[in-house]
Amino acid sequence: VDLGADELAELQHFGYGSVLAATKVVLRNLGANLPRMTLVTCGAQITSAEDLAQPEQSPLWGYTKTLNIEHSELKARIIDLDAAADIKLQAAFLTKDIFDSDSESQIAYRSGVRRVCRIVQQGMDTKSELNLSPLESYLITGGLSGLGLQMAKWLESQGAKHLILVGRSEPSKESQDAIEILRAKGVSVFVGLGDIANLPELNAIFVNAKKAGMPDLKGVIHSAGVLEDATILNQTWSSFAKVASPKIKGAWNLHKFTKNIKLDFFVLFSSATSVLGNQGQSNYGAANAYLDALALYRRSQNLVGLSVNWGPWAEVGMAKGLNAKAQAQLVQDGWASIKVEKGQACLGQMINSSLSQVAVLPLDWSQFLNQVTVEAANTYFEQFESQKKVVNREKRSSGALQQKVLAALENERKAILSQYLMDQVSKLVGSAKATIDT
Repeated sequence: VDLGADELAELQHFGYGSVLAATKVVLRNLGANLPRMTLVTCGAQITSAEDLAQPEQSPLWGYTKTLNIEHSELKARIIDLDAAADIKLQAAFLTKDIFDSDSESQIAYRSGVRRVCRIVQQGMDTKSELNLSPLESYLITGGLSGLGLQMAKWLESQGAKHLILVGRSEPSKESQDAIEILRAKGVSVFVGLGDIANLPELNAIFVNAKKAGMPDLKGVIHSAGVLEDATILNQTWSSFAKVASPKIKGAWNLHKFTKNIKLDFFVLFSSATSVLGNQGQSNYGAANAYLDALALYRRSQNLVGLSVNWGPWAEVGMAKGLNAKAQAQLVQDGWASIKVEKGQACLGQMINSSLSQVAVLPLDWSQFLNQVTVEAANTYFEQFESQKKVVNREKRSSGALQQKVLAALENERKAILSQYLMDQVSKLVGSAKATIDT
């Protein structure tokens, strides 16, 4: 897996690029006679400490989730074969699954065992405070604006006194003012301008930071990213490459540059899109799935690594720039937003944990799942299905009540509503009978 960033980009062109092209051909030419689409990777997922990791294949896992949202008629699934198994065994497992009619869409084979993917709730009992060294440096990509700059303020509150903030463009006046406030608090801030997807430019940032007197690096937060949204039929290789550059090439360069440095944390800001999918964001979901896999890969190499699948942030981040229609769609789908202080506290807990991938999803799960129509999602989200059933029962109940009230005479409606309320109160308090004063 010791690739250069350009080699990694070529592999993405061969993998993601060819799958995108094939998907378009199928959708545009096969009409109603669509076959079930099966994508295959080998060693892209880590299911145990013994797995051989090849994270460069992982973007297809993020792509498949959005593919199933935009084109559920394909019933797309992705299968990760065991890199340690011989080719005949791999072929046997693949053949079996191709002709299997179950609804699983995310499958991995390891040591002859068929494993399936689930999203599960995880409690966090670790502290949210970090005890950062005032004698060492902490780097934030995308650190000259938005979410990255908020993380800089947070690191200062956790004890950091040396920050390397990286971005491609000069900071705005607002950002520069925020940096000056940090400096007034005694923080040494080095502003590094350059493209982290370009290894010589990244190297120059570190060289110049060292010349400026910045101490040894102790932690990394990679929050850089861009959007180039389009539906799959309108996606192009260039739109993927634009999104993948900071996410895939940039993250890989950071990994290569720091892999021999003993860090306290190496945090990758991924997205909910790579675990849930999202209309128009197959490229973004794919690029962020790479970050998820890279964190797992680093852990398999006994390096620190954490990928955080953030939902939408309230005051900063990409969701802030959405138009009113897109914001309304988020609310309709069940999304709330992450307050900055709450998100920072969550990040502290995650860094202090032993987890390598965590999704922070401010979701009304019942509302979200009622928007999901893909059959395979019923198994992927099975831990949350009970919430969906409760809401469906409530909807059916309220719908029946509405019909009953509308069908009643006007002078009967008050009594019907009163009886309904008494029944609901009785259920809540556990009483056989409730009364309402009118």
